[in-house]
Amino acid sequence: MDDKKNQITGSNFLLADQPLMKVQPGDFYQVDYSLRLPLQDGAYSIQIALTEPVVDNQTANFLDYIDDAVVFSTSRWTNARVWSKVYLFPSVEVTPLSQR
Repeated sequence: MDDKKNQITGSNFLLADQPLMKVQPGDFYQVDYSLRLPLQDGAYSIQIALTEPVVDNQTANFLDYIDDAVVFSTSRWTNARVWSKVYLFPSVEVTPLSQR
């Protein structure tokens, strides 16, 4: 989330093409997500939720929720100012046209 608590991006098992887990009481797991955060300079935070699906990919019961689990800031890009919240690594191709 950004400093105004707007959600910028998110992930879950389904988006990561990972099957949902069936766990038993007493089971312990470490879950690591990896992603690029091409963000504009500023303050951000990560929230974490542990859910149980009610209707697959529609609704869920929240079993645990941590707002601001990680708080961090990013520095300004050195080669150009990013004016939007997310940098999408654009490419540009310029083709000269015939002159009049």
